[in-house]
Amino acid sequence: IKDSLTTNIAEAPTFLTGIEALVASHTYWEAQFGCLEACAIILPILAAEGGLDSDRSELWKDVIVKNLDSDESRVRRASAQCAGALVKLCGLDCYSFFRDLAVAKLKVFMVREEQPCEDGSDMMNGVEGEGAESPSSGGGTGISTSEMVLHDTAGWRALESYMACLQEIMKTAASSFEVGSEEGRGEDEELLQLVSEATEHKNRFVREMSHHVLTSTLSIYKGDLLASLAHRLATMAARGLSDNWSQVRMSASVLVRSLCQALSEANLKRLLPVLLPPMCLNRYYIAEGVRLYSQETWKLVFGDRGRHFVSEHLDDVISFYMQQAEAENHAVREATCACVTELVTKIDKAVLNQHVPTLLELLLTCFDDDSWPVRDSACVAIGFFVEAFPEQCAGSVDEILDNLLRTI
Repeated sequence: IKDSLTTNIAEAPTFLTGIEALVASHTYWEAQFGCLEACAIILPILAAEGGLDSDRSELWKDVIVKNLDSDESRVRRASAQCAGALVKLCGLDCYSFFRDLAVAKLKVFMVREEQPCEDGSDMMNGVEGEGAESPSSGGGTGISTSEMVLHDTAGWRALESYMACLQEIMKTAASSFEVGSEEGRGEDEELLQLVSEATEHKNRFVREMSHHVLTSTLSIYKGDLLASLAHRLATMAARGLSDNWSQVRMSASVLVRSLCQALSEANLKRLLPVLLPPMCLNRYYIAEGVRLYSQETWKLVFGDRGRHFVSEHLDDVISFYMQQAEAENHAVREATCACVTELVTKIDKAVLNQHVPTLLELLLTCFDDDSWPVRDSACVAIGFFVEAFPEQCAGSVDEILDNLLRTI
């Protein structure tokens, strides 16, 4: 369809008529999925052909709304994409329709209870948990009850779907028209509050999607308005950067890069006490995607001034490292030790000297960790540490040697 319409745009209304007939007569999910994907291609092309009349617009709104609650995740995602395409074609009124729908649904489904089935499985809004997996980084205490499954792995389909819908319509709105208050600008406080709550939701799929939605808001809120919201957004992003799930860290990392690039240097500097510490740590995180993306973000944002900013905010950085050294996720503790190695080898000793007792305590704690990768990382770090600060480490030499021998 896409190739055909590229050369013959005038056929777009005919194609759409055929797809409308299919979506009405074929209710199985594969047909709905195909029709929605085709619609997402055709609707933007129709802008050059005069758009949609109100009846057809309402028809596709109904189709999208119905399929946002589909049992099939691919259909729900295609519905969200189609909503974005429809907003691009029909404008602010259509945006308001889907925005209000999504907000209403988020309010309803932000909190829910388990619904145990007769066979002992759990049902979420009528659908069994989908996409269940354990953290790739290996953290956590293990899942042994239905409550724990619900906590972090079950697919909360209503929340996921409507968050995805928000993401799509906001991306479209940013490139098409202004949204916000009655004057056409200003923050959407109701929406921001809901998304803020979602960043702390107990389900990781919801937390992940919430950061994608926040990234979309950056393209809508600009200038002084974005600067006024920056600290609030940075706080939510920093929370995601420290999440136990790699997928959430990745979505938060995308948000952080977009936020840093959207702000002026003066506004960004005010956020560094919040953003800099987790940005530092994620450059050593075990998940490759997060690690490489974070390293690239660091170069883009700080260039060759990274050491300067770390030295300037060293108290915040070390305080954060101390917290992360006690994290439940062993991969975080391992990354923390690697970060201490970096401090010892790259930061001026005179600047670091007053923090030696704190960092030594951190490394000795990790040196006795139950996880061998953490002990290994601490061993490397403490070697550089003793070499850099031999006098300050003299009082702990027996403990260091004892841990070293046990590690060997």
